[in-house]
Amino acid sequence: MGRVTADLAITEQYGVHLSSTAPLLADSLYPGEATSIPFKLQNAGNREAGYTVTSSFQSEGWVSYVTDLNHSIVQMPMPLAKGEEVQLLLNVTAPSYATPGEVPFSLRAVCPSCGESLFGTDVISKKIEIPVLREVEMYAEDMEILAPANGNARVVYIDLLNLGNDDEAYSLDLVQSNWKLQAYLSSDETPILDAWDGETSIALNLPMPVGLAPGLYTARVTATSVDDPTVSEQITINVDVTDTSAVFVSDEDADQSYIPGSEAQSMRFEVRNDGNQDDRFAMSMELPEGMNAEFVQLVDGDLTPILEPGASYNVTVRFSFDEGTNGQLILKVIATSVNDPTVSSNGKCTYRVGSQNWLRIISTESTIIDEAGEYEVIVTVRNQYNDGQSVTMDLDQGETNRWYSASVSANDRDFWLEVEGNREVSIKFVVQSSSLENLDQDFIETTVTVWAISNSVEDAASLELPVTLKRTSTDADAASSDGGSIDWVGIGIWVVGGAIIIALLGVLLVVLNSEEEEEEQSWTGDGYEDNLTATYGAVAAAPNVGSMEKSVPSVSPPTPEPAVQSGPPVPPEGLPEGWTMEQWNHYGQQWLDNNS
Repeated sequence: MGRVTADLAITEQYGVHLSSTAPLLADSLYPGEATSIPFKLQNAGNREAGYTVTSSFQSEGWVSYVTDLNHSIVQMPMPLAKGEEVQLLLNVTAPSYATPGEVPFSLRAVCPSCGESLFGTDVISKKIEIPVLREVEMYAEDMEILAPANGNARVVYIDLLNLGNDDEAYSLDLVQSNWKLQAYLSSDETPILDAWDGETSIALNLPMPVGLAPGLYTARVTATSVDDPTVSEQITINVDVTDTSAVFVSDEDADQSYIPGSEAQSMRFEVRNDGNQDDRFAMSMELPEGMNAEFVQLVDGDLTPILEPGASYNVTVRFSFDEGTNGQLILKVIATSVNDPTVSSNGKCTYRVGSQNWLRIISTESTIIDEAGEYEVIVTVRNQYNDGQSVTMDLDQGETNRWYSASVSANDRDFWLEVEGNREVSIKFVVQSSSLENLDQDFIETTVTVWAISNSVEDAASLELPVTLKRTSTDADAASSDGGSIDWVGIGIWVVGGAIIIALLGVLLVVLNSEEEEEEQSWTGDGYEDNLTATYGAVAAAPNVGSMEKSVPSVSPPTPEPAVQSGPPVPPEGLPEGWTMEQWNHYGQQWLDNNS
């Protein structure tokens, strides 16, 4: 058997061998956690060499360094004789805000002093898993609530923070120590919250219901992860309910229009004990001008009966409106707690009194009644609302019913008016002759109020319709007036009396002329009186003219004074038919206004 002999040349070689007993997925770390991954470093060359081991992660924030098995930091480069090996640890710390998933990394050995590449296994690759971290935190500014049970709700805002490393939504649950607390949450689930401090606010609503007994109540709110029900957080709010006095007064709606000056009507207001203890309430009102009102059926003047928590009592208000009142009047009804006079409440009602200008009554007629009988006056009702209306007509005579009766025609008492529609309504007056004959004055001015009441909206229009009454004479007065129009007896007396006076004057003149000479003879001394006695002693005395004027009526009718015109100028065509100047002075201007 032959042998071959050859020369071999062995050259120097640098080599390294990295290995690890850790699996490919080396470990699982939550954010901020640390681990140690074992590995072995061996000099696989034929010369001594110094090795440096470094690690590289594919995401930022990772911290790593090499230690020995005693966790002492190893200085690099690490010298190793040929074939020498050493057991080491790679200490790894995950970032504080690491997101879920697998993070690859590599471990590499290099020889800075070798001056040439290394052969062997100089790199190993592994992965570290970052699992999902679910963590939630809840806090509220007010953990203790002190409040009365008066129906005035309280709200507690609770902030919820997602402290996990993944986007997360949380379901919300509320547990009350007593269902009567009636607390509730603004939502039963949060929106999806961003990882790392995603925040939202929820509201814990506390209605503080009326009648809730005094005491301590709790409301516990729990937030549970939608993806992992094992993760949850809770917060407890304490609610201390105090002794409470509270009252409620209802607002009422007057669904009609009211006629001023009409009979009183009634309305009820609800008064409810909203406190959590028995109480009674003192009632009062704030009245608008033109309104009269009073409470009826109260106890001890102005007090309600004792009411248990949550119980109510209907307070009756009787009211009316003064004549001439128009517009919207607001009544305020006030209830004040007897237990706590600082606690009160009020209810309101708006009353529409008189016309709201949705209906209008128009009249151009002036009514003068100067003889007994039936009269008819026409008024026009106009719809000024933006929709059709059902209308009822009514009359208010006041005290005029002692002179005449007035009524709305039966066919015009109820009717329908379209938008901008007009309706003529007949008003009838009936006057007895005795009423006109017994008037205290020659003319009496009266008015009746015509009402148009809407059944569709809250409105009632009115119109004061003037009616003038003229006094008339009885039959006996008329006959006396006719006889005295030509006083023949008086004329006769004056004629006879005048003739007698003329005759006596003539006789006197004759006697005076016949005795003139005798008077001249006895012009001085006592003979003057003797001559007069002798001459006129037998003549009868002249009649007394003054007494005759008193006993004999005037033969001539008195000269009428010219009429003084106090009214407007008479139209060129003269007075209206059937009118006298006296009537024109009183009512001429009204006639001109209505017929212009």
